[in-house]
Amino acid sequence: MRDFTYPVRPEEQPDGGFVVHVRDFGGATQANDRAGALQAAEDYIGTWIDMLVEMGRDVPVPSEAEPGELMVAAPIDAATVALLHQALREHSVTRVELARRMGKDEKEVRRMLDPRHGTKLATFRAAFRALGIRPEIRAA
Repeated sequence: MRDFTYPVRPEEQPDGGFVVHVRDFGGATQANDRAGALQAAEDYIGTWIDMLVEMGRDVPVPSEAEPGELMVAAPIDAATVALLHQALREHSVTRVELARRMGKDEKEVRRMLDPRHGTKLATFRAAFRALGIRPEIRAA
């Protein structure tokens, strides 16, 4: 099962605010308070996932949390696109083949992999079914 929840390390700054290190993506973000910092970390993770999918690259498997780190989930839209992207790569299925399995045109699969396109959940469900995947959603 693939997860898109990543370890982050929020650090309060002496002059105010928080910096949040997002180790698996090699960077950091910041905000005025702890809640804002965790939201910024979620946005940061989502942006990185979107960029990696657009470039056709693998989305990193989350590391285990180290002491002082918290786990932050990717935004659900980014995680859904990433799950489809990774499933295609891991199963060696092309967009054309997935479209054939779904009875759709290849451009619809291409749109599904575009983070800016608002693909309906039912379409993703059909794609996952065509790949033999049963995704789960969990709330924390």
